[in-house]
Amino acid sequence: MKKEELTQEQIELKSQQLSERENNLVTPIVFVDEDTNEKVVGYIKTPSRLVKLRVLDKSMQSMTTAAADLFEATLLKNDSDPRLSSDRSEHDKYYIAGALEAYKLIEISVNTFKKK
Repeated sequence: MKKEELTQEQIELKSQQLSERENNLVTPIVFVDEDTNEKVVGYIKTPSRLVKLRVLDKSMQSMTTAAADLFEATLLKNDSDPRLSSDRSEHDKYYIAGALEAYKLIEISVNTFKKK
């Protein structure tokens, strides 16, 4: 029996509820299982400044493992589809995609000041 598919509105509402619970901005991530067309939904919280700095340092050697560390630190596992944190190789595509999405949470501003 196929479980009921979450709507965009339900995903956004849950994200808002989790943001309140976590006292932190929570961002939904949604992927689609190519075989079943089922949504794989996860929720990642915004990392702390210290976590961001550690990830940026680590990314100088390996951006992908830095992204994986960030994903592990920010994924709300109990509220997310278990395929996102599964160790099964057939679920790696969701784990890796989630890690790359988590890495996108780190925003850096560019100095636009120009010396004359």
